[in-house]
Amino acid sequence: MLNGIDVSSWQGDIQVQNMDLDFVIVKTTGGGGGGFGYINPFADRVYQRAKKAGKLLGFYHYAHEAGLQGTAIEEADYFVKHSKSYFGEAIPILDWESDNKHDVAWAKAFLDRVYQTTGVRPLFYTYTGVVNSYDFSSIAKANYGLWIANYGTNAVTQGFKQPQPPKSNGFPVTAMYQYNSQTYLSGYGGTLDANVFYGDAKAWKAYAAVNGKPEKPTPTPEPPKPNPTPTGGIKMKEITLNSNVNLRTAAKTSAPVIALLKKGQKVKFDDIVLAGGYMWGVQPRTDKFKKGYVSLGKIDSYGSIK
Repeated sequence: MLNGIDVSSWQGDIQVQNMDLDFVIVKTTGGGGGGFGYINPFADRVYQRAKKAGKLLGFYHYAHEAGLQGTAIEEADYFVKHSKSYFGEAIPILDWESDNKHDVAWAKAFLDRVYQTTGVRPLFYTYTGVVNSYDFSSIAKANYGLWIANYGTNAVTQGFKQPQPPKSNGFPVTAMYQYNSQTYLSGYGGTLDANVFYGDAKAWKAYAAVNGKPEKPTPTPEPPKPNPTPTGGIKMKEITLNSNVNLRTAAKTSAPVIALLKKGQKVKFDDIVLAGGYMWGVQPRTDKFKKGYVSLGKIDSYGSIK
């Protein structure tokens, strides 16, 4: 068995090179609807640091990142485009825990697209509650390995353990188990996700290797392009957030929250409204909310509007 951690931008520029672990898994991307998605600004730095230190490597895509949701094909292509140098030497992974957990066909289409374009079969990551609530047998039968998360009591822990995995419906074998999110390791001041991989370095590299000939993907019809200057709106803009911001259902601070948009995330909008003393970017959406509103700042920050 091998011991390791998974990290995202929450761990920032974590110094993994001197940590006592076998592998490091890094979040590289999230979302990708219409070509707009999230890229972890620390991903390559941490990845290259781990690689230089001789750690085994993995990298993952967070499906349906809030505010950046796309089709399975859009998000798979976004993942491949922004992580392409890692394929063949690290294990690619689909992180399945967002607002479309029920959509097994979406997950399967994403995994197939990545495999067809890179020749590497990604792992499928999700929680016990999800995998045992829906029928993911189509993914298991297509030979995509499982990385399961189940924390139990999730007690604060010092160092790694090597527990046996929980039962996962439809998957006869578990490749990897994320068993705790409050593990302390020497070399990092906060808690980390702890994982055990059921195999040796040779098995890890077999999961990472190109094991199929990349196929020429079936052309996907281009979605209709939005009017670049919608009535009363503006040409599509994009903002990179410098702090966490709530995406709301209306242009007021008391409106229900659709999602928490995190620092560093890219958000697109095609209209601006002034309301309640704030300037709001209006985000076009394809879900039940139709539009989302994100505060761009107070109107009177640089003067007054009358």
